[in-house]
Amino acid sequence: MGANNDPDVFALVFSRKRIPPNGANRGRYRNPKVDELTDAIRVEMNQPKRKELTSEVQKIVAEDLPYIPLSYADVVSVHRRTLGDLTLSPTGDYEFLAAH
Repeated sequence: MGANNDPDVFALVFSRKRIPPNGANRGRYRNPKVDELTDAIRVEMNQPKRKELTSEVQKIVAEDLPYIPLSYADVVSVHRRTLGDLTLSPTGDYEFLAAH
């Protein structure tokens, strides 16, 4: 998804509990297994387990295809090597600019 740094965004977009006006599930997607997993992600404190649960949601959603993205924004960075290493975030944000 890439909407933010936390997989809780899956509940906002894919949980049946988040059908408008309660969230952003505007496609009215319903899948009991996804509901179960997003509920578990919300309360899981163990990061590796949370990652595993999130991966399961991603696989189900990739198979069900409740949405088909029509575009994807590329983030491109151009800089001089003499300025040093530049670590880009996998989320595509520009937080690295504030660190320098």
